[in-house]
Amino acid sequence: MAAEGLEGGRIVVIVGASKDVSSKPIMKALEKACPKAGYEVILIAVLEQLISPMGIKIRVPDANQKIVDSELAKIRDDCNKSSEILKLSQYCGTKKMDFQIDVVAYPFIEVASDAATSLGATWLIIDRFLTRDKKKSRLPCGIIRIRSDSTVQKLWGTDDSKSHSAMKIILENPVPDEEISPKRHRTSPSEQQHLTSMNDKEQGGGDQQEFTTSDHEESQMETEFTNPLCSVCKNKRPKAGLFRDLSYTELWKATQGFSHKNFLSEGGFGAVYKAELSGITIAVKKLKNTSVQGEKEFKSEVKLLSRARHENVVVLLGSCSEGKHRLLVYEYVCNGSLDQHLSQHSRSPLTWEERIKVAIGVSKGLQYLHENNIVHRDVRPNNILLTHDRQTLLGDFGLARNQHQDSIQSTEVIGTYGYLAPEYAEYGKVSAKIDAYSFGVVLLELITGMRTTDKRLKGRSLVGWARPLLKQRKYHDLIDERISNCHDFYQLFWMVRIAEKCLTRDPQKRLNMVAVVNALSHIMEGNTCIILKDYSWPVRSSDSDESESEGELEEEEAFGELESESTDSSSSSISCSNTMSQIIGSLPPSPPILTNS
Repeated sequence: MAAEGLEGGRIVVIVGASKDVSSKPIMKALEKACPKAGYEVILIAVLEQLISPMGIKIRVPDANQKIVDSELAKIRDDCNKSSEILKLSQYCGTKKMDFQIDVVAYPFIEVASDAATSLGATWLIIDRFLTRDKKKSRLPCGIIRIRSDSTVQKLWGTDDSKSHSAMKIILENPVPDEEISPKRHRTSPSEQQHLTSMNDKEQGGGDQQEFTTSDHEESQMETEFTNPLCSVCKNKRPKAGLFRDLSYTELWKATQGFSHKNFLSEGGFGAVYKAELSGITIAVKKLKNTSVQGEKEFKSEVKLLSRARHENVVVLLGSCSEGKHRLLVYEYVCNGSLDQHLSQHSRSPLTWEERIKVAIGVSKGLQYLHENNIVHRDVRPNNILLTHDRQTLLGDFGLARNQHQDSIQSTEVIGTYGYLAPEYAEYGKVSAKIDAYSFGVVLLELITGMRTTDKRLKGRSLVGWARPLLKQRKYHDLIDERISNCHDFYQLFWMVRIAEKCLTRDPQKRLNMVAVVNALSHIMEGNTCIILKDYSWPVRSSDSDESESEGELEEEEAFGELESESTDSSSSSISCSNTMSQIIGSLPPSPPILTNS
């Protein structure tokens, strides 16, 4: 669109395509631009990156063009159906301004620069940061920024002398606000060259920064484990550097032809078999469906995931990608999965202390994955593995995907019924917040000893069954009857509160894993009156505060906030990250006194 012939001004609004467009802050920004009748407003949704089937963010230049086109079409369709964009269109209509929408797959920086020059924008409204760069070309237009808390800031106006100084839009945080981690990492030259060359051959190359980690992060990922040996069966965790590209023949022989006697379990994405390779016991997952993903792209993603090394994360040791075969090789965890230990048929149900330990282990594993920009998507007891020492390891991270989908972000939601966050189940939106919700369901299972498919639920979801008891604070009715006489009520109280905050329908109100780990650690230590308030999720710019469902309002009335104001000035302070705020909570209400009548 050329700038010639424009009678009025042109206001270009640029937003990330991964975000929900909210009309209110944009209308506030438009008011600051003092538009007049005849102005033209162009809303541009920018798609910069996609989430691959492995859960890793891929920049658009590195993605398959067919997949990019498919995602752009989906975003355009969503925009056409968006009630918020309809409000913007109606607002522009009342102001006698023309309103247009465009969706592009291009770097945000270049879109903004092009809008200020080629489109001849009078005003630029963005949701990113700006920094000075004297070496870059000028942006001869006014610029207004929408902050993550929906407030509006005029950085400079059309008549401001700053608009003629050398400026360039710089993405100081290339990850959208709703994405996973606030961290940025740079790639070592050798690693960058290796990964770029792999993708250049298949897709034409491009910046591969999202597929890499910093040297510091890599050293953290390859740290040796504190507890490498199970004290009961002597099963040893693998050392760093054992990752291998394996042939299908090797794995076929190691599993004795995927024989039934080596079968361990089966999930929605494939069967898992026990095997032995080079003297090491392994678990081989044979994915059900073949992948349209290129072999080299598949291998590069798996290779990066294999470097994830944490006390509470299962190590990915290798993979096989031959023809239609896709297999993943994990370390073997000796004592089965959490669902087996929560089963009503378990001979030795987990004690209360062991359940808290499991919860801490899962939360630490998720925290680690989120910090490394990996969303699990399928957090459930089947993917939580235990040693005989009750060491907890999170498995299938970043890999529980439907491998036959053509689209990286498929309209088909991948996950397990009963654990899906509402925004993921309804809209397919992926962020770390969906793992927080699933973790809340797992907490309920640890407390109640019930599975999401338990017959006692009579067709209801576990969360739906628990809500009335939570609302009435009948916490004693939640506890697994097998441990009803050997649990700590105050620990139960805070475990329930954490679960409730993870299960809230509004993803912005959920605790993140940093807060959960901190809170659970204090519970384990007996500091049950200390809880943390989480500020790490950015505030969503929407009408949610004004249009909460009746059910959500009832929940807030019933539960109140997880954190409360300090009632004890002598309470000791605790250390947390700069995204957290310390709150010293009051003691929970006295537990109900049960009497026999």
